[in-house]
Amino acid sequence: MLKVIAFLKSELAFLIAACSIAFGLYFVHFPVLMSGGALLLCVSGLLQQNFKSTFTNKYLLAICFLFVLMFLSGIYTDANHLKEWGSEVQRKFSFVLISIGVAGNASRVTFKNIIYIIQVFLLSTTIVAVMSFANYLLHYDYLNQKILESQGLPIVGGVSHISFSIMCVLAIGLCLYMYGQSRSLVSTNKINAKYIYALVVVLLYIIFHFISSRTGWVSLYMALISVLIQQIVKSKKYILGFSILACIIISPLLAYFFVDSFHNKVVNTVEDVSRYFSGDYIGFYSVSMRFEAWRVCWQLFMEHPFIGVASADLGDSMQVIYNSYGISDFARVFEAHNQFLEYAACFGIVGLIALIWVFYLLLTKKGLNNFLVLYFTAVCFGSFLFESFLEIQVGIAFFTLFYMLVNIYKENTVD
Repeated sequence: MLKVIAFLKSELAFLIAACSIAFGLYFVHFPVLMSGGALLLCVSGLLQQNFKSTFTNKYLLAICFLFVLMFLSGIYTDANHLKEWGSEVQRKFSFVLISIGVAGNASRVTFKNIIYIIQVFLLSTTIVAVMSFANYLLHYDYLNQKILESQGLPIVGGVSHISFSIMCVLAIGLCLYMYGQSRSLVSTNKINAKYIYALVVVLLYIIFHFISSRTGWVSLYMALISVLIQQIVKSKKYILGFSILACIIISPLLAYFFVDSFHNKVVNTVEDVSRYFSGDYIGFYSVSMRFEAWRVCWQLFMEHPFIGVASADLGDSMQVIYNSYGISDFARVFEAHNQFLEYAACFGIVGLIALIWVFYLLLTKKGLNNFLVLYFTAVCFGSFLFESFLEIQVGIAFFTLFYMLVNIYKENTVD
C-alpha cells in the first residue's frame, strides 16, 4: 500500500495521467484513457497535500465555478429533466478532477514535463490525422460529395470532425512552439529536433486543409495571425512578419483552387448562407441551422437574463421558440453552437461573465506576451464562437487540461 501511495504522489503518476488524457482525446471508444487519466491526475494532485495553494489557485477556481454554475442549475431544472442534469454533472465533473490534479502538481508543470505532454499529444494528433487523411483519399469522390451535402468527414478514433479540427489547430501551434524551443531538444537518433517538428507542422498544416471543419479554419487563422502580430511586435522584424502574414492569407486561396474538399466546403458555405438570407429551406444546412440556434438562444437570454433556463432544460426551451418561429424540424439543433451564447442562455449573465473571466485570466500576467497562452486563447475563442465545445467530454478534458497547464506554466516561466 505504501508503494502505491508513493507512486501516486510521484512525478511519474502526474505525467502518466496527463499524457493519458492528452493521448485519449481522439479515442472516444476508449473513454478509460480520459476518465482514468482525470481520476489519477486528481488523486496525484490531492496527495501532494498542497491544499491551500491548490484550492486558492485562481485558474482552478475559475474552471470549477463553471461546474458549480451547472450544478446549481439543478435547483431550477424541470423535474422531467433531472436525469439529464445528473448525466451532465457526471460528464462535467472532469472540470473539477483535472483542474485539481494540475493545480496540486503545479510545481511539476516544468519545461521538461510540458514537453513530454506536448509530444504525446502531437503523436496522437499525427496518427489520427494521417489515418483520417488516408481514409479520405480511399473514399475521395464519395466524401467530397458528402461535403456538398453539409456532412463532416469521418475521423479515425471516433472523435467528431469539429473536435479533431480544434485540437489539430492547437497541435499545429504546439509544433511551432516546439520548433522554436528545438535548441533545447535532441532526438534519440541525434537528428536536430527542429527538422522533426518542421516536418510534422507542415504535414499537419497540409492535412488540415483537406479534412478540417469550418470551425477549424476560423480557429487556425485567428490563432496564427494573433501570434504572428505578437512576434512582430516583440522582434520588430516587420518585413519577415508581413511576408509570413501574406503566406497565411494565400494558403486558403491556394486550398480553394487545388483542394477539392476545401473548395466544396466553401461552395457549400456560400450556398448555405445564401439560403438562410433568401428564406429558402435550410434543413440539414449546418451554418443556417447555427444562425437559427443563435437567434433562439439570444431570445432565451433576453427572456431569462439573470440565471438562464438551466442547461438540462435548454433543448425544450429552444423547442418552444422554434415552434413559435415555425422552423422545420429538420432545421433545428438543440444547442447554441456558440459557447458564449450557450452559457448566456443556460446560466444568464452570471454564466456569460464567468466564461469571459476564464479567458481574461489567460491574458493576465504575461499572457499576451506568451506564445503558448496567446495561441491557446485564440484557438479556444475562435472555436467557441461556432461550437459549444464545453458541452462534450472531449471538449471539457481538452480545454481544462491545456488551460491549467499553459496558465501554470505561464506563472512559472518567462516566454
